[in-house]
Amino acid sequence: MEQEKAKEYSSYQQVYQRKVKEQQDSYQQLKLLREYSGCKQCGSKEVDAYDLYSKGQAICQPCLMRKEGSSSSPISFLEQEKWYK
Repeated sequence: MEQEKAKEYSSYQQVYQRKVKEQQDSYQQLKLLREYSGCKQCGSKEVDAYDLYSKGQAICQPCLMRKEGSSSSPISFLEQEKWYK
């Protein structure tokens, strides 16, 4: 396991590419949150954090909670913006 991690970090190019990809993913998530106008069914601006981070989709958290009975934590653009201040 440690050898795999050492290999992973041995190449500057690999580390750089991974960081660039993480930065692009983070930017896309923020863009999705900023442009999310709200749920068409209930009007909520909270999206499911798991779906946003793992799938890159803005899915209404309250509606998902009603539909599936469970979900991850809700997140909104205003909440995300507070983290970066």
